Amino acid sequence: KIDVRDSQGQKQGFVSFMVKIINLPKYCSSAGDQRKRSSYMVEVAFYERHAQCFLDADVTLPRLLHVETSVPDSWDVLICMTKVEGAVATPPADERALVSALRCLAKFHAVYWGEQRASKAVSSGLQPQGCFWYLDTRLEELARMPVGGWEGRLRMAARALDSRLKADRFQ
Repeated sequence: KIDVRDSQGQKQGFVSFMVKIINLPKYCSSAGDQRKRSSYMVEVAFYERHAQCFLDADVTLPRLLHVETSVPDSWDVLICMTKVEGAVATPPADERALVSALRCLAKFHAVYWGEQRASKAVSSGLQPQGCFWYLDTRLEELARMPVGGWEGRLRMAARALDSRLKADRFQ
């Protein structure tokens, strides 16, 4: 926590914050390394260029305090942001908490709902596909999946599932 004061030096309270430091290999040669790098760059773009739209829509998010990327001779990323007080990464404990979580998700998705707003978001650095997992970035994992049992059936269906997700009008 840090003590926050206004321009006249009056105490305004405390802010909790977190610092995320990501050390990627200097050369991201594998698909996995490239996916991770891309994901972190999307996260940076989100907080630098998009978070305010979500905050304006009353979506609870951390506020970006500082970011550094592409430190010379590496692909390091440093993101410093406020913590969301009271936020926990556990399933909602009761119906009220569940409804609250669903309202938050609905507000989050409503900000860029529709092709025009989604295209604008993608052109300014967000993911072109509506989920982190898509087959184009997971070919190494697909190749390592078992060929038998339910996992083998999922492996055989993966390309069709990926095509269906890409074709969905809500992407």
